[in-house]
Amino acid sequence: CLQSLSSGEIDILPAIAYTEQRAKQYRYSSETVVSSWGQVYSRSDNSFPAILDLAEKKVAVLKDDVYLNGAHGLRKFADNFDININFIEVASYKEAFTQLKGGAVDAAMVGRIYGLKHHHQFDLLPTPLMVKPIHVRPAFSSVTEEKYVAEYEELFAKWKQTPGSPYFQLLDKWLVEKHSAAFPLELKLVMYVLAAILVSLLVTTLWTRKQVKAKTLQLAEKNQLLKQELVEREKVERELLESKLQYQTFFDESFSTMLLVDPETASIVDANPAACKFYKYDREELQGMKMWQINQLSETETYERLAVAKTLDHHQFEFVHTLADGERVPVEVFRSPIKVKEKTLFYTIIHDIRKRKKAELALAERSQFLQSVIDGVSDPLMVIDLDYKILQMNRSARNSRPQGEFEDEDFSTCYCNSHNLDEPCSGKDHPCPLLEVKETGQPTTMIHQHDSDKGKRIVEITASPLFNVHGELYAIIEVARDITERLQIEGLLSENEKRLHHLAHHDSLTNLPN
Repeated sequence: CLQSLSSGEIDILPAIAYTEQRAKQYRYSSETVVSSWGQVYSRSDNSFPAILDLAEKKVAVLKDDVYLNGAHGLRKFADNFDININFIEVASYKEAFTQLKGGAVDAAMVGRIYGLKHHHQFDLLPTPLMVKPIHVRPAFSSVTEEKYVAEYEELFAKWKQTPGSPYFQLLDKWLVEKHSAAFPLELKLVMYVLAAILVSLLVTTLWTRKQVKAKTLQLAEKNQLLKQELVEREKVERELLESKLQYQTFFDESFSTMLLVDPETASIVDANPAACKFYKYDREELQGMKMWQINQLSETETYERLAVAKTLDHHQFEFVHTLADGERVPVEVFRSPIKVKEKTLFYTIIHDIRKRKKAELALAERSQFLQSVIDGVSDPLMVIDLDYKILQMNRSARNSRPQGEFEDEDFSTCYCNSHNLDEPCSGKDHPCPLLEVKETGQPTTMIHQHDSDKGKRIVEITASPLFNVHGELYAIIEVARDITERLQIEGLLSENEKRLHHLAHHDSLTNLPN
């Protein structure tokens, strides 16, 4: 179906799991059809209350299933818990259930919609193991007209707000479990007798037909009202169940440190197991603690920060938190407001950034060291990327800039920094070394003639290629050296050599050859 959607053979898939990768290829609707997740099933004689119980077990899974792969898939969970699960890949959910019922595997993971509809048929039981809640949405082909997409979105949104619409009828048809019980033969016989008596009574008492019809209409109306009430109640129960499962998956089972904070009291309402491990407190100890006990701020400063955060949709900042043993740890905090039982709480995710801070410090020190090294080079030195932008320069290059009042950004290119030009070097007096290195990939040496307050200057430019780890050219190292005086000295030496040669072979008085 996805291949047909991608090729434009079909215009829409009414319900397909949403993933970030698929969203780059297909146009998803903003309306969610239903939430789904991966559900692990077992035979009635076996049970797996926790993921650790799947260690060394055979689990039938759909090949390339969205619940199997990815950052929150079952395979990733197995890796995180360091347990070995023998995944048996199959071509369909039906084959997974068939292998499980036949005893070929110990468990099977299917989408919850398929499992809800078919697990009774195979006499299988759902386990508490649920993986990767996702949204199931309509997806449109890239060639589908915008008008059609807009009409579809508008109609679908209207259906979701109207009880008894085709949307709710289809949910009732496909997602509500229905079981048919065997009808006893004796009861059938009794019903046949009663039907015969009823027919005879109807034949002899036609005058009651009008009353029976009226009663039937009243009963139909009551049944319709009851059905609508059941649909609404089922919808609420389903939403509550989905919310609970999402909370359990993304909060309790997350490996990220997470806190729920009451902004009114600055109290920690709840903490996930990862937070308990990070802060080195029991969950009961963290629940009820004040934020100023861990964030190094005073009580007043904490309330001020929370007051500001309540005005924002999300809040990101770096801080220092104190652990139970007194250790102070730099952290990055992501905070967003959420509604819990009509009360606004802060959903807070904390990342330990000690390694990042250490790496940033080491990088800064190394950068300072390298800058000190190149500053020790007396000739102007610049690192230039392929767009003529200066990536780095030494002190001599900065001091050799043209005279005048300029900001640093005025010298962001090599040609502006070297001789205050608006365009890259060209021509006989200013050949471009970058173009030469880009064409040949080899070091090159060129001669530039510059105008300065000291008059015409001759500069020797040496450019060497700089490659990345993949062997691709991404910049050059350019070293400039003023050789004006050297050329003048070489010229004087050449004149002296010619004069001595003339004196050696000519008479000094007559200037005639010897």
